[in-house]
Amino acid sequence: MNKTTTILLNISNKWITAASILSVRDILYFTNPIENKVLNAEHNKIRENVLAFLPNIPVKFFEHPEHGVLWLNFKAKGLAAFGSITNVSHNKMIIKHMGGMSNNHDYLISYFDNDIEVDKKRVEFKHNNCDITKLPQFLEIYDKDFIDKFSICDQSYTKFYYDNYLGQYLELLDETIEKPAFDTYQKYVRDIQYTNPFFQQLYKHKETNTKEKRKIANESIAEFLKLYSPTFNFDKITQKIQDSQHDKTFLLWDKEEFHTKQVDINKIKIQGITGMKGAYFDLVSGFEYNLRVRLNWGNNLGLANPRWKFSFTSK
Repeated sequence: MNKTTTILLNISNKWITAASILSVRDILYFTNPIENKVLNAEHNKIRENVLAFLPNIPVKFFEHPEHGVLWLNFKAKGLAAFGSITNVSHNKMIIKHMGGMSNNHDYLISYFDNDIEVDKKRVEFKHNNCDITKLPQFLEIYDKDFIDKFSICDQSYTKFYYDNYLGQYLELLDETIEKPAFDTYQKYVRDIQYTNPFFQQLYKHKETNTKEKRKIANESIAEFLKLYSPTFNFDKITQKIQDSQHDKTFLLWDKEEFHTKQVDINKIKIQGITGMKGAYFDLVSGFEYNLRVRLNWGNNLGLANPRWKFSFTSK
């Protein structure tokens, strides 16, 4: 392959260049051994932007006296990894940055031979990993979508928590805060910017009685899974996983090398639940990996963003 093109679309639907968004120090987000977990989402966004622009890294980055060699090595390894994902002969590829939970992948790679598209691949990038069984998740679903869009379970955890545990949580605060109507609560509980006044108040008191709040949240999850996991629709789970993961390649970076992994997701056949423990249980999947299903709060236990996370586990 001797020609590559990259595309990234910003939120204003304007095409932007690598030089306008990348910094020469961004390469350190791929190599530094210490990760600030608080800034993890921000750092991941930087990494995704770097990979999207990989073919068009500014020349001055390679000439930098301290970071130039890192950029050269990283670009060569990255383009080789992207190119290896397809078995089709090609002489150009376009890397389009997707991102967002609705896409379930980070990049759409189009491969061309003499300007004719010959293949297309979906790619999900994972940092600091070389084994998909070590990933925190391969699929994440908001609790409301778990029920409304995919009909996977008879009851939403959000409603269960609101009815049975939110009152206990509110009693731990330093001031009296009234529960909103459920429709309002459900609408804003996954808003991690806390734009609703009720959730602004909860966030203001997030450091109050944290141990007790954690206990309430953990007990609510364990009780919900105990009561409602038997109602899980395995066919719906299987279909959602297959739809979201079909023809997707995991691109793993272990801070030194890239690794690629494709999973034959169509062979999944969920056969039952096993190993329930606290916030998670395992699904016997009938293919090369088992699946772990975990219910947790994405932002501050008991406060915001209840979600379902699916991961691969070794048999």
